[in-house]
Amino acid sequence: IGSSSENCAHSEDIVLSCPATSSSATPAPGSSTTTWEYRLVGGTSTYGRLEARASSTATWGTVCDDSFGSADARVACRSLG
Repeated sequence: IGSSSENCAHSEDIVLSCPATSSSATPAPGSSTTTWEYRLVGGTSTYGRLEARASSTATWGTVCDDSFGSADARVACRSLG
């Protein structure tokens, strides 16, 4: 997920290793109407390629490492349930 001008080849996919926690979906920063959902694919419940979607009816998309930092990783890990 990112802007169309970015190069988000699979070599730039985010792979996370999260501590085992339970939480729910998290509102996007600065947005009171969008609830982002996250999941880890191709690994375990605490490790894998990060995918996100803006609602339960939206398509899942792989998160690209462009502009993705440690604060983003913490939000995603907290949001995995």
